[in-house]
Amino acid sequence: LYAITNPDGARSYLSGEYVVNRYPEAVMAKHNTTVDRVPWGTRVRDAGTMDRIEVNDVTRTLDELMAKRN
Repeated sequence: LYAITNPDGARSYLSGEYVVNRYPEAVMAKHNTTVDRVPWGTRVRDAGTMDRIEVNDVTRTLDELMAKRN
């Protein structure tokens, strides 16, 4: 689950397809720009940043993971 930091540099190597990524939205809201325009390692540590990730985002990703595992 990523909103504060960029999953491209923080996630596990083989888990990219199971990432819930709200970092681009958080960067846009805080810096009014896109991820590719902020310095590498930029974090968005504002209160409520992780709240961008909704339960439906997580359950949808888990459902996809479980369907592939079965």
